[in-house]
Formats: sequence, structure tokens, C-alpha cells
Amino acid sequence: MPEPKNILLSCSAPPDKGSGILAYAKELAKEFKRLGIDVHFMSPTPSDPSWLEENGLKHLPTDKFDDQVQSARNALRYIARHDIDLAINNDNPVLQSIAPALPCPLIVVGHLNSTTIAALACHQPRWTDHIIAISNDMLSCFINSYGISPCKCTVVLNGISDHPLARAEAPSVKDARLKAVFLGGWDRRKGSDLLLKALQSHSRWEGVSLDWYGELPTAIERKLARFQNVQIQGRVAHEELLRRMPAYDILIFPSRSEGCPMAMIEAMSMAVIPIVSDGVGAMRNMIDNGQHGYVCSLKNWPQQMLACAEHLRANPALTEHMKQAARSRFLRDFEISRVAARLLELGRFPTVDRRNTPRRVSILRWHRISNAEAGGLNLMNRVCYRLGILRRAGVLDVQAP
Repeated sequence: MPEPKNILLSCSAPPDKGSGILAYAKELAKEFKRLGIDVHFMSPTPSDPSWLEENGLKHLPTDKFDDQVQSARNALRYIARHDIDLAINNDNPVLQSIAPALPCPLIVVGHLNSTTIAALACHQPRWTDHIIAISNDMLSCFINSYGISPCKCTVVLNGISDHPLARAEAPSVKDARLKAVFLGGWDRRKGSDLLLKALQSHSRWEGVSLDWYGELPTAIERKLARFQNVQIQGRVAHEELLRRMPAYDILIFPSRSEGCPMAMIEAMSMAVIPIVSDGVGAMRNMIDNGQHGYVCSLKNWPQQMLACAEHLRANPALTEHMKQAARSRFLRDFEISRVAARLLELGRFPTVDRRNTPRRVSILRWHRISNAEAGGLNLMNRVCYRLGILRRAGVLDVQAP
């Protein structure tokens, strides 16, 4: 197949909100535009459309509380009207629902091994040309747990564009302390409890400072306030976080479960050494232990992480060497141009025969609705999300072309 001229790139978050999945989708959108491809961004409607306007992207709205059958009908009309020749889904249930009726190849990117995020990525595999796993663990999960054919599933690690700040010269005067950063707020999946446990070893933090980012319960803020070496930074805008990132030496990353974490790639691009876990996800495969960072076992993560931090603090020359090694690894393996090229390559080899598509298509309900969005506690939404249960909104009769 020829190179696509019009790509539909979807996301489950509006372009002015969200984090990991949205960051991936936005990076891809900018890279496809750089390659001269027209990009149509399919997502909930943003409050601030400036990012879409600045990057010259057309927008196809799919909002959570709209009639999902009508959203699906609108999407199919839009796709036909704009001659979309490749669709790439990042966790948008409307696009996944209409997979059987698409006139073009569909590539689906999985971003988690579990919850409705994984279930949606593996929904209707017969009508998906390629399913992307962003870690080897995810590949195994999709094949063994969801029954996806190995012929349709491939690993493509995440990537980002090189940020101008990462190419700037390092400051000539450096703080003598080892500066650490943690971005996980208070989330057990992100290993926040393991870092809090590590902080109990007060004496081992001498000469190490820690900036803790993300939303925290009041009780946890009180606990962290007792540690003189910890600064609570709260939630900050993504661009502001990138602006601050070059000042750090190590990224503390004790996640129990990830895909291919964008935060880790961003840190490596800024020459920040990752100290990660051996949890589910790509973390342990993204670096060579002792060269670009360290991989610590979840069985004894607090003590192993502290040993690594102490080793770096006592060896400033090694720290500087490993910082540059982390950035070199990013430049070699994690630039967005590599990801975009691979997706375009896969798009040239569709696996679905779309000559006899069904005339009726089952449409899903929106699969990720927070309690705040629902206007209060909604136990059913939470249970379905965690158990990976997708619910049906209705049926769309697809008109013959």
C-alpha cells in the first residue's frame, strides 16, 4: 500500500488534559505532520483548542456523555468525507467500536496490560489489522490472556521528540547534592508506598534531596512534611515539568505495573538516570543495569534503591557519565521518529479483508469515567474499569456505500 495522506489518530483524553496516553498521541501527531501527512485528531472536545490550532490538526469530537451510537455514525461519515487512509487508536472506544465498518487499515496501540484499557485494545481483533504492545510483558498478556494472534501483535516501544531543553548545555555550577525526582503522586501502582518506606531510613538520605510531584492525600502530605530532604511539588503542567527536569540527577521509578512509561523516556532524554523496578512493563528492558540506570527488585526495592542512590552520591564522576549514557540510550532507541516509521510500515501491510464488512455494528459505552466526571461515586464504573468489562451502548446500522 502507498504511504497514507490522511491519518486519523485517536485518544481517550482531550488534547489539553491527560498524561501518558495523551502524550504519546500528541507526539505521534506532531511527527506525522512533520512528515507531511494530514492528521485528524479524534478525542473528547478540549476546553482549550490552541494545541490543535498551533499544529494544524483537524478535530473529530467524541465526547464521553454524548450518544455513543450517534458519535460512531458521525465518525464514519467524517472518515469517508476526509478520505482517511489509516486509523491509529489510542484507547478511544468510538473508533474501536466502528472497526468492522472502517474503509481503511486500523492499528491499535495498547497502553496497559489490564483494566478496560487492555480490554478495549483487544476488542474485535478480527477487524484490527495490528495491535501494538508497548512492552514484552504486554505482548505476552495480549497473546496468552486475550487470545490475540502473534501475527497481529507486535512490540513497538514508546518514543518522544527530542526537547530543546535536552540539547542545552548543562549548568557550569552544580549543586553538590544528588537531586532525585518522583512523579507518581500517591498511587500504589506507581510504588508510592515503597518510596515512603525508603524515606524511613533517614541517615541514608544524607546528601540526597527529593522532589515529589503529583496529587497527595492530606495525611500523606503530613507524613512527607516530616522529612527535611523532601519537597512536595504537587501537580504541575507538563511543559513546566520538562523545564525543571534537567536539574535532576535521578528519576525514582518504583512502579509495580506500567506499559512503556513516557515519564521515564522524558527523564532519559534530559540526561536523568532512572532507578526503576522490575515490575510488569518495559522498564527493565529500557536500560542496561549499571550503564543507563539501575533496576531494583520489588521484593526489596527500598533498600536496593537506596544502595544505588548512595553509590551515585559517593561517585560524582560516575553520576555524570551515567547521565550522558541515559541520554544516549534515548537518542538511540526512544525518539518518536522511530515509532512513527514503524507504524507507517505496519500500515502498509493490512491483515483485514474489508470487502465484506458487516452492516450492523455494536457500539460500546465510554469505558473510563471518573467519579468526578460522573458527579459522584459510581461503583459500577469503577468495577467495570478495573475488571476490564466493556459495556454496550447500542447498535449502529451501517449504510451501504
